[in-house]
Amino acid sequence: MERRDFLKDKIEQVGRVLGKMIANFMGAKSQGNTAQGIEISNQYLQTELDIDIDQILKLEKEDLKSYLTERNLTAEHLETLVSYLIELGDYHQDQQYYQKAIILNEIADEISNTLSLMRMGVTEQIKMKMNQ
Repeated sequence: MERRDFLKDKIEQVGRVLGKMIANFMGAKSQGNTAQGIEISNQYLQTELDIDIDQILKLEKEDLKSYLTERNLTAEHLETLVSYLIELGDYHQDQQYYQKAIILNEIADEISNTLSLMRMGVTEQIKMKMNQ
């Protein structure tokens, strides 16, 4: 029972950290400080959750799935990371962020054991960005 409570608390903490990271990033972006927002957000992910965006970009799907599940990320957490990777792709004009976002959506489907229409829509939007 204590183990379940610990895991539940950890998952909730991850959600709070990701929410704060996205809010800070969007705030910096709205003030025209996107580069600084990215730097701060990436550092925040690294220090608070031991998530390295560069590592995410390098890992193949199965290794990436292990990397993320070891850090107690749920499908909802991955959706937040997908949104962030899309922002990074838009800023850097680099399709590797979009490709990884699609893979994260696939992993989210696998973790949740459901096929989400919302994630499917996001994947289609990403593919449209990639074809522009």
